[in-house]
Amino acid sequence: MAMTSESRKTKTCIVVADGARARVFMDFGADDGLHPVLLDEMEGDRRPSREIGSDRPGRTFESADTARHSYAPRVDWHTFEKHLFARRVVEAIKRTEARHGIDGLILVAPPKALGELRAALPEALHRRLKAEVHKDLTGLSEHDLMARLTELAAKGSTTP
Repeated sequence: MAMTSESRKTKTCIVVADGARARVFMDFGADDGLHPVLLDEMEGDRRPSREIGSDRPGRTFESADTARHSYAPRVDWHTFEKHLFARRVVEAIKRTEARHGIDGLILVAPPKALGELRAALPEALHRRLKAEVHKDLTGLSEHDLMARLTELAAKGSTTP
């Protein structure tokens, strides 16, 4: 029996993230709620820059005399870790897409984290982006988060 486009359920991947935590859910469109894709939430490095780049900066001699100076670090390690974390989250989305196939993608994150996620998305997933919610919902309990996400998935809008 051939499946028509009306009888096919829309599969939506919902990602709730900030710069260092993320949870990935699937809505299979069968009115049975959201299903967590990952057993645990993803966590990134939350240490401040001074602890991440703990090596002392390199030193150099002044060209005019014998004075020595240290080099200032060119990388804010905390920001760099958030960038890497966004890439890990996108890899999890790609694995979810490969395993389940997704028709739509909803990203829920604060503005800076949302920008990092959007920048890391490949074009194929970017085209499936249905909504972006500019909120940090990572601190909600699982019960409250599921209620908010179920409401969001039903609305399909950009505000929770």
